[in-house]
Amino acid sequence: MKTHELIDWYNELKPTRADEVKLDFAVELSAAIEAMGISRQDFAALVNVSAARVTKALRGDTNLTIESMDKLAAAAGLDVHVHLAQKGGKVR
Repeated sequence: MKTHELIDWYNELKPTRADEVKLDFAVELSAAIEAMGISRQDFAALVNVSAARVTKALRGDTNLTIESMDKLAAAAGLDVHVHLAQKGGKVR
């Protein structure tokens, strides 16, 4: 699924906040893989995981560990940052 298809699919859902976090990660990772110009299968080989594992991560409906997210992000040249913010986007 291409990034724009993921976004369209996401917009049709009524996600929980946890769903939004997972989908945000999936969309960002998908865009990074597209920017790399490689297939999901090639990305999976780069990360040393199965293509099915990458597909699950990119669907955005799988609970990934921080370690899994970091491994996938690092392979795409990205860092994972976790922060807490007040609801409504206000930072303390």
